[in-house]
Amino acid sequence: MKTIRSLITDTLLPAVIALVLTISYGASSTYGQGGADRDMSGAERNVRELETRKTPRKDAKTILAEVNEDFAHLRADNEKVKNAGLPNAALDYHVISETSADIKKSAARLKTNLAGLPKPENEDKETKPNIPQDEAQMRSLLASLNGLITRFVGNPVFSDMGTLDNQLARQARRDLDSLIDLNEVARKGADKLGKRAQ
Repeated sequence: MKTIRSLITDTLLPAVIALVLTISYGASSTYGQGGADRDMSGAERNVRELETRKTPRKDAKTILAEVNEDFAHLRADNEKVKNAGLPNAALDYHVISETSADIKKSAARLKTNLAGLPKPENEDKETKPNIPQDEAQMRSLLASLNGLITRFVGNPVFSDMGTLDNQLARQARRDLDSLIDLNEVARKGADKLGKRAQ
């Protein structure tokens, strides 16, 4: 059975394709609406069209390539997070901060490309943990972040070639949102503790 890890040029699982294409890019846009009553010069029309045009849609192949790339980056960054939080490793706040920036970039693009993942229904948003104030709190936060990334990239909704499981899809969305929030707390903590350590 193919998993998302092995699908760089092949087709990604049908469930993700359906999610991406039906919700993220399903709405059609019209260009150049409004201001039809008045006569505009060619230059005015061009400027108006550029102002009103939405971001061009990505094709399915581009989306799938980006999703694969972002999963690969998340896995590599997760290794760094795991290693940074090991009890016998010295915390390198600069590396943690850089890794957090990479995670943010990958997770944000995944959130856009996988916008079709259903939002959890009637759930209170988890409260963000406090910014770590010391090394022990940072190690604990890194362990939580590592666990969250591992659960997200390992979610069967991304490797099962069968039909979409709504519960797993909701869990993937919840984990991605939490990952983004927790990663931001880790970045702020690394920046703060790094300055203190200087």
